[in-house]
Amino acid sequence: MSIRNGSAQDNSLGTMEALEKELSDWQCKEEVLWKQHSRVQWLKEGDRNTAYFYNRALARRKKNHIADLMDDNGTSVSDRTRVEEICIRYFKDLFTSRYFGPNRRILHALEGRISSSMATYLDKDFTSSKVLTAL
Repeated sequence: MSIRNGSAQDNSLGTMEALEKELSDWQCKEEVLWKQHSRVQWLKEGDRNTAYFYNRALARRKKNHIADLMDDNGTSVSDRTRVEEICIRYFKDLFTSRYFGPNRRILHALEGRISSSMATYLDKDFTSSKVLTAL
């Protein structure tokens, strides 16, 4: 307290700055000490939520597991390589483009809703100028 009340001429200002810097350094060291202490405690005791999240991940893994699939013949397959083959074939077929012409079910559903002249107009080839006009 005597340093703060001292005059600026007797070098108390420099002493006060040095003491404030030392106090700040000690406060930083104390903060690091408590961080290290909490880390050591966490490593010893572990996180209490770890078991909860581990069990949730385990349940999700069990839920998302494919034990077996039916192949094209209706036979249940549980061999991992065969299950993989079935999955790969399914998605290849799903995302492979095949054009079989107009879908008959759709055309049958449209019967009676469009006239024959409308059907002829819709069946015409399109031209680039019509596409540009539409755009």
